[in-house]
Amino acid sequence: ITIEGRDYLRYKPFPVNVAIIRGSFADAHGNVSLDQEAANVDIYAVALAAHNCGGKVIVQVRTAVDVGTLPARSVRIPGAIVDAVVVDPEQRMGYETVYDPLMSGER
Repeated sequence: ITIEGRDYLRYKPFPVNVAIIRGSFADAHGNVSLDQEAANVDIYAVALAAHNCGGKVIVQVRTAVDVGTLPARSVRIPGAIVDAVVVDPEQRMGYETVYDPLMSGER
């Protein structure tokens, strides 16, 4: 498009209908922590994009915890934008690694 004599590229937004993401822990309110994940790369942005488009946010975590257990600073995805939580105790960090604190930066 041309605005005031200058040419610009315009990328039209597309709807995000569903976000399937993973975390380490989630409480019953859907608050998600990524403390034991190897990377935290735009996970919140993906969840927010789906939520803001009216889509669904589905999170897979390794462990369900009690409400109030997660420290506030450890919550990376607030329960207000999470639609469903799936708990998989066998969730792996990689093909052969179930959990390695070196990969998550805990050691």
